Amino acid sequence: MVKLRKEARIQFTLKELEEQPKEKTKGMLLIEAENFTRGNGLKTFDGYGKDIGVLLSSGPTQIEFDLPIEKAGKYSLHMRYAAADSRPAKLSINNKLINEMATGSVTGTWYPDSQKWFWEGTFQLDAGINVLKLDWATPTPHIDKILVLPSDQSDHPAADSLAHLHNTFTQQWIAHLKQISKDKKSPLDEWRKYIENPREPIDEKLIENIRSRFAATHERDSLHSLIHDKNGPFKTPKDIEKLFPQNGAGGTKATPKTAQRH
Repeated sequence: MVKLRKEARIQFTLKELEEQPKEKTKGMLLIEAENFTRGNGLKTFDGYGKDIGVLLSSGPTQIEFDLPIEKAGKYSLHMRYAAADSRPAKLSINNKLINEMATGSVTGTWYPDSQKWFWEGTFQLDAGINVLKLDWATPTPHIDKILVLPSDQSDHPAADSLAHLHNTFTQQWIAHLKQISKDKKSPLDEWRKYIENPREPIDEKLIENIRSRFAATHERDSLHSLIHDKNGPFKTPKDIEKLFPQNGAGGTKATPKTAQRH
């Protein structure tokens, strides 16, 4: 749900930025990447950048953005880009390294139709001008936009606990949670408001209630049926053994506990 809320919050914010006067954007910054402040990047509005304009380059690249911040605090950085190959960058804020693998995701192609948003880090920003620096040892991905948002504190503990989860499993849950709005009989219907309004703080009592329901589920219970549905969010992905590293010289593959049915 945390990942789904991040995606929803970006779309929610983009719509708000379009509708609100600049002075009422509540500390949010939306920057066209090709309008970088300093650096040796290039820009194009044709081909790879048709109808949107993108930042790109032909070799090792360093660029900087000056971020004007009204109120000091925690902020999250999201970047929209397309990449057929992984091109990670070192991301620094005010000369402090934040992420050594920023912009390393792959979207399928270099073209506008595969542009996607990615969260690249959460960090402290000071009031005034802050310098965001990106340093690639390769050419850059084709970057469309940069979005800086006051950090959603309510999701931080949950987000930190997701680091160990493989993307295949989280994508199954995201796909299922998107269906909640179409099914009011879903045993997860109580999560609806947190998906429909990504700024609604997550209630800790709700989380404890859900944990209790999962622990107490039994046969003929709708939640039990969902958990054991072979096509549900807990389904075993195809070729699951390829998702995990081999153990030992003999090549025996580890069987993850999270993939076993209980």
